[in-house]
Amino acid sequence: MKQFGRLYEVISGQWFTEEPTRIVWFLRILDAMDEDGKVEMSRAKFGRLFNCTAKAAFYFLSCLEKQGIIIVTSNPNSTIVSICNSSDYDTNGRNLGADRAQSSRKENRKESTLPPIPPITKEKIKEKKPLTRGYAPDFVGDVSSTCAKELEKQKKAEERKMRNEEKKQKTVKLVHRARERFEKYYQELYDDSYYWAAKDAVAMKKLLQKIAFGRTNRERPLPCDDDSLLDALDTFLRMINKSWLMNNFSVCKIDSQYNEIVSEIKNKKNLQNHVQRNPTSQESSAAILAGQAAGLLNDIAKADELYYRGGYGSGQSKETDPVDDNSGV
Repeated sequence: MKQFGRLYEVISGQWFTEEPTRIVWFLRILDAMDEDGKVEMSRAKFGRLFNCTAKAAFYFLSCLEKQGIIIVTSNPNSTIVSICNSSDYDTNGRNLGADRAQSSRKENRKESTLPPIPPITKEKIKEKKPLTRGYAPDFVGDVSSTCAKELEKQKKAEERKMRNEEKKQKTVKLVHRARERFEKYYQELYDDSYYWAAKDAVAMKKLLQKIAFGRTNRERPLPCDDDSLLDALDTFLRMINKSWLMNNFSVCKIDSQYNEIVSEIKNKKNLQNHVQRNPTSQESSAAILAGQAAGLLNDIAKADELYYRGGYGSGQSKETDPVDDNSGV
């Protein structure tokens, strides 16, 4: 391969061999140089020459300049690439300048038959490195911000779905336990089994929610765990004393009359507390009533005594009374 001379020495270097695309691009530069060993065109045309973006093409030229292969001169409207020792790139013992000059006049020629060559990027270079801890590419596991937002949104939706499923299972289990408490108390009251329907399960769920609300919204909130709610339900059922409701005892009726039942229970409790706090007032009221009754009985006795003392009790009238006749004499 040494018969190729300078060209072989250049393209067989490590910088070219680690990325074969660089060899193809450098050969295209040699193919486009004129007799003086220069290539002058805009950055956009360099991009079309390499079949890449203008930015990638200029980056490749700057890398060649760092390798000491070319010299890049930038003008306002064009970029001049001067190949160092251009006469050395003669593979057949002749100067390729004439052929290159003819090629430079074909800037608007048709696209080359070579397949499209992707631009050299940092990601491409990283792909060539072995996948070890020290040379792991930065783009592994990296996603765009839009994809990250979508993944985060899906993750949150799945978490909400799991929480809702757990909450639903917990509610179903609580309603089932409450059903057992209700049916047991119903058996005690009426010595019969309660026919449980789907609407009873919905009403029991609402009833437990109302009990939990009442226990939470207090001056001193009470616990609302499952066992506490079931105990509160049992107590609540046993405090119901409305005659109409006892004659129509069902979960739906109790749920619909919840506020009225609570009001009645509180009124009875307040009345009992008032009587317990004021026992003397009750005794004084009873004493006053007893005194009034005794006074009334005394008044009746006095009236009877006056009535009989006047002679009205002997069956005689006032005109035929002998006492009155003697007084006249």
